Amino acid sequence: MNVNPLAASIALAIAAMSSAQAGSSNLSDANNSYRTFSCLQGKQWSSDASACVEASKTVAKSAPVVVAPVAAPVVAPVVVAPVVAPVVAPVVAPVVAPVVAAPVVVADPVVVAAPAVVAPVVASVVVAPVVSNESRSVLYLPTGMRDTSAMMIERIAPNQVVAGQPFSYNIKATNLTPGPLSNVAVQDLCSSNFKMLTSTPVAERIGDSHLLWRLGDMKAGESRVIDVNGQVVDANKAQTCLSANYDQASCLAFNVVQPQLTLKASAPAEVMRCDAIPLSYSVANPGTGAAQNATFTQSLPEGISLKDGDATSSLGELAPGAIKDIQLSVMAAKPGVYEFHPAANAAPGLKADAVASTRVTQPALQVSKQMMPAQYLGRSVDYDITVSNSGDAIARNLVVDESVPSGAKVNSVSDNGHIDAGHIVWNLADLAPKQSQTVKVSLQPQSVGEVATSTQATAYCADAANAMGKTAVVGIPAILLEVVDLTDPVEVGKETTYVITATNQGTAMDTNIHIVADLESSMQLVSAGGATDAVSMGGRINFAPLAKLEPGAKAEWRVTGKAVAPADSRFTTVMTTDELQRPVMETEATTLYK
Repeated sequence: MNVNPLAASIALAIAAMSSAQAGSSNLSDANNSYRTFSCLQGKQWSSDASACVEASKTVAKSAPVVVAPVAAPVVAPVVVAPVVAPVVAPVVAPVVAPVVAAPVVVADPVVVAAPAVVAPVVASVVVAPVVSNESRSVLYLPTGMRDTSAMMIERIAPNQVVAGQPFSYNIKATNLTPGPLSNVAVQDLCSSNFKMLTSTPVAERIGDSHLLWRLGDMKAGESRVIDVNGQVVDANKAQTCLSANYDQASCLAFNVVQPQLTLKASAPAEVMRCDAIPLSYSVANPGTGAAQNATFTQSLPEGISLKDGDATSSLGELAPGAIKDIQLSVMAAKPGVYEFHPAANAAPGLKADAVASTRVTQPALQVSKQMMPAQYLGRSVDYDITVSNSGDAIARNLVVDESVPSGAKVNSVSDNGHIDAGHIVWNLADLAPKQSQTVKVSLQPQSVGEVATSTQATAYCADAANAMGKTAVVGIPAILLEVVDLTDPVEVGKETTYVITATNQGTAMDTNIHIVADLESSMQLVSAGGATDAVSMGGRINFAPLAKLEPGAKAEWRVTGKAVAPADSRFTTVMTTDELQRPVMETEATTLYK
């Protein structure tokens, strides 16, 4: 509440003295008492307080005045200096009891014509020596008493000023409380003939005669001084009246806590499909309050199954700084990249989430081998087996197993392969992704037919890879045609027999062996026969084709002829087969004589 301190002082004095007069017969004239309260009206103090009294009565009607009991202590001692002029006796001013917002004015020396009026003793009075050229005023807000007020406003000004000459006065604001005051502002209402020249700090001019200093916040016990320099522009009475206001709060400190919830998740960057994926979680409360009813949930992505642990957990209360660790173990159904999105919740309304990912890898084996489609019997069947890893993981413990057919013998193998019960087995080094390894095999077929082999490659966490291969083993038919005469020379009229022999010296069966024989005119056909039937026409004997002749087998035909004329005779035999590209001719010479 802002109160005109001068008017309030006079009003409070009137109220106080009225109370004092009611209790004392010695106070016969209240006006004499009023003379002890004077207003600053220009260049000197006036003992004629009638004008102030009348103005104060008006203010007192509206200003809240609290009159303390007679025995109440004073707010501050009232000092009345001895008069400078001849004095009959020192005048002691009546002491004003504690009053709301009532400044205590220290008066200048006053010339009193009437005898001094002594008021009843209400509070202690201090009489100061005559040494000061200054006047002081003190205003306690809001109660008028120092012990119960929050702010003290003091003003120190010269006793008198010269019209038109600059003079200075000070205003001092003090925070009397043990706590801060905010938005402190001091106002000075000046008469119209007072001109402010400068002030520190700079004053705000609310109006022509209204000055305002905004001091802001003041700490407990802190004082601020306002230095004012001004002048009274004429010889008329001048006055300034101080007031102040401020904000004071009653503060209650709350113990504010803030629980927090964090969630961390970790997973290995890479893991084999056959291995479990270890998942680690950490639920923590880094805040300053407890997190209540904390829970943890891990929803598993498609293709992931839980092996060990609980995907949903109740963690209870998490005290400040508490950490709960959770471990899960899961398995992946196939290779790929998997993301895990766990979530944590707690009261009040706390949520946290995290993400962790892992790449599931697996080796992928392929087997290929290059075997010749056919090979002649007697030659080796040589081929390569190549194992490759098209996956994204190392193929560890790589083993290649090759079956060997019973109709073949192993000549040699590469890379330390060992033969065991019809199998060739290689224990190979780890095979990195996108790499391959080749081993070699040499087999010796034991017969015409087919060499069929099967290969299987295995590795840790890899599906087995298989491959088949075969080579046709073929022989070479080699028919030897032989013709001999059993009698040579032959006398005319006698007979001789030609023996035709076809022998398969090769490694393959030959088919449709066809024999055709020719007798010259010096010989006459007697008979023909053998492995197949013969048909003769003149001197040509045509044997029916022999269906097949196995390797090592023989077929024989005989032709008997009679010498009819002396000659150097030739018996010609021609053989064709399905396998021979050209006919085979054999000629036997026989001498015929007479």
